[in-house]
Amino acid sequence: MITRILSLYLSGLFACLPWLAAESNYKNQQQVIAAAESNVTSAWLSYEQLSGEIIAPISGTIIDLTITPGMQITAPTSTTTVSSQTVASIKSDGNPVIGITLSEIDATKVKAGQKATVTFDAFPNKTFTGKVLGINTTGSVSSGVTSYPATIVLDGSNDDILPNMSATANIITLVRPDVLLVPSSAVQTNGGQTTVRVLENNKPVSVDVTVGESSDTQTEIVSGLTEGQTIITGTIAPTTSTSSTTSPFGGGLRGGFGGGGGNATFIRTGGGGGAGRAVGN
Repeated sequence: MITRILSLYLSGLFACLPWLAAESNYKNQQQVIAAAESNVTSAWLSYEQLSGEIIAPISGTIIDLTITPGMQITAPTSTTTVSSQTVASIKSDGNPVIGITLSEIDATKVKAGQKATVTFDAFPNKTFTGKVLGINTTGSVSSGVTSYPATIVLDGSNDDILPNMSATANIITLVRPDVLLVPSSAVQTNGGQTTVRVLENNKPVSVDVTVGESSDTQTEIVSGLTEGQTIITGTIAPTTSTSSTTSPFGGGLRGGFGGGGGNATFIRTGGGGGAGRAVGN
């Protein structure tokens, strides 16, 4: 029995040898093909360097042409840099793509396809629309701070937008229609209870509220307030000066504001709009 099992094992092993040999030859041929492709690429690069024609690596429009017919282009040496050999730039066809950086908090909220608005320092009175193409979720760490690069493609092309322009992007991560919004500065939290001060009978009154979503400047009020109420966002402390001051409206003001509780800034709540959080730089 042992002899028969050993015989069957050897027979099977010998039967596999041709297949193993064929697999080895196949892998060797893959290496030969890869080496041939590398040689072709190297030969093509050498041809481009010796050729009288400059071939663009991508399709697009040539801009920033810095040479004229008859000018001599010197070959790079060990003391020259690649940038010194630049003769033109290529602007790729299609809509501009903007690169931004997201923080750790914002990166988890941003997804591909979300709408965005972009402003440029060069065009302070213009706002461009676009959408998120994608996010590098690996991120990078610099000085202990992690950031996540993302790209935004604009909805339309604009020849005035140049490479490396400074831009600020606001990405809409959430839209909630028909909500009650108040400035975030009006919302106060103490001991786990959230309140908003409102003006009732010309006196400030704290009202318990339930908040929902919030952005950098606005907070959604789920319950506790009604549209049209006047809320207090801040106060100005009364002056303690006793000097005499001349009022621009005529007459004198002695002893500062005196006797009052200070001036208050009021903002009336609104009923519409969205509370989407705008993120991105």
